[in-house]
Amino acid sequence: MLWAADCAERALPYFEEKCPKDNQPRNAVEAGRAWVRGEIATGEARAAAFAAHAAARNADQAASYAVTAATEASVPADPAAVNSPECLE
Repeated sequence: MLWAADCAERALPYFEEKCPKDNQPRNAVEAGRAWVRGEIATGEARAAAFAAHAAARNADQAASYAVTAATEASVPADPAAVNSPECLE
């Protein structure tokens, strides 16, 4: 999760150049980090991710990809998916 946040943060300038007043993607990355540290609940991290995803609709393709990275970095792993038989093989 922290590695994903670091990678997403490198892509954020592409979005912020196009949408300098929209801080939702950066907030999503920070929410992912806060979730890892145990500072916020899963629902809060997911809400930040959904807000960032909505921001992608207002961006061009490159900026949208940056937001997608931020969104993915901020969504906590789903325990059901991680513990599925396919993931354990």
